[in-house]
Amino acid sequence: MIERIIILEVIAHVSFYGANNSNIQLIKSLYPKLRIVARGNVMKVIGDEQELVAFEEKVQELENYYQTYNVLTEDAIRKIVKGIHDNNSPARQENLIIYGMNGSLF
Repeated sequence: MIERIIILEVIAHVSFYGANNSNIQLIKSLYPKLRIVARGNVMKVIGDEQELVAFEEKVQELENYYQTYNVLTEDAIRKIVKGIHDNNSPARQENLIIYGMNGSLF
């Protein structure tokens, strides 16, 4: 058994773990061979080397997904962990102009 510490740097832990920790509970259920303990922005993960490597890669993908779409749903978590790629991700428009409340351009 190997232990790894994963620090969530890109995404706030509250967003990653979900409401009432629903996202982290789902992630734990998708990785039954790993022991995952989450406190703040730090996750301590114990398990087999191959499982840990796969888990770290998926956490990185989840962070990238959140950074791109600013949302992390249970459906997105399932698809990313299972390696399902679809084109039904939240819409992303390249030629969209957004103005903030103070009139500044985003």
